[in-house]
Amino acid sequence: EKYYEIKMTDVLVSGIRPGGSAQGGETLPLEEVSFNYAKIEWNYIQLDHNTGAVAGNFAKWWDLKTNTGG
Repeated sequence: EKYYEIKMTDVLVSGIRPGGSAQGGETLPLEEVSFNYAKIEWNYIQLDHNTGAVAGNFAKWWDLKTNTGG
């Protein structure tokens, strides 16, 4: 079940960096990706732990062009 969404508008990939190592117990490869965007929206879907049904929704957004959010 989906529980978290991120939506970006007018987005560009601004950087990709591979990483990770076999030292210190870190055995999986890692990759860091950076984005530049005009607008971003976050949506958290709260689930009922007993039934798995949707129990709530929390959404926020930010627009870099207009410097506004909600």
